[in-house]
Amino acid sequence: MPEFGQWDISPSSGEIEQQSSVKVEVTFVAKDAKVYAQKLAIDVSHRNPREAILDSQYEVLAESCVPGINTENYDSIFEEQIVVPSLNSGNDMLEMVNSNVFSVEEKTFYFGTLIPSKHPDGIIEKIKITNNKKIPCEIHFSVEKRSHSGTEEFAFSVMPE
Repeated sequence: MPEFGQWDISPSSGEIEQQSSVKVEVTFVAKDAKVYAQKLAIDVSHRNPREAILDSQYEVLAESCVPGINTENYDSIFEEQIVVPSLNSGNDMLEMVNSNVFSVEEKTFYFGTLIPSKHPDGIIEKIKITNNKKIPCEIHFSVEKRSHSGTEEFAFSVMPE
């Protein structure tokens, strides 16, 4: 099957009998997230090429998209919280800020020091998940303990799941 840019054309040549037709299949082969355009022409033997090109020129267009959730723009994800390069960049900073901090280096969210009796229903933090591509995505969220030792109840949950 001959390739023309991002397209495969089948059949790419052949003979058509009188009073008949042939179906030509043009298949787009997606690569990266781009818009592709290509001009194709049908060359008919025994015709003046200048006249034929005007009658049988076609432009094919296609766009390939890659599904994606924004996982790198932390300022957008944690727009209601503080984003810091690292929790280790200065203990003085953590003493000044007692909650709502996301650390880029450790990929850790820090709720700060909380007194359970002042927050009997817990603390809720909202993060923003964005699908910045044109293709719908299915996502699943979960939180896990860093170590599996200990028998205490896990204190975190995700809503919606």
